[in-house]
Amino acid sequence: MDELNFERVRPAPKNGYEWAVAVGLGTPERRAALSALVVTTVCYIAKWPRFCFKDNGTLRRFQVTPDEDDDETTNRHFIVVPVVAAAVGYLFF
Repeated sequence: MDELNFERVRPAPKNGYEWAVAVGLGTPERRAALSALVVTTVCYIAKWPRFCFKDNGTLRRFQVTPDEDDDETTNRHFIVVPVVAAAVGYLFF
């Protein structure tokens, strides 16, 4: 039986950054992609994108201040939330 070589074993991560590097999230781009993926998955599970579509399946127009009685526009857009999550993940994590 071969002897174990303990010189090649890495020490356990001591803080959040070392843990992120150990699991492959050592760059801001990878952390941004992961945060966007997680937020997109949560939004999809919560059925949030359905507010962005009409009953016939077409996309509603995005308007910052939509009219109350206008069913054709919305102030929600399904791509804004993941993009903001990616930006926060890139800048702050």
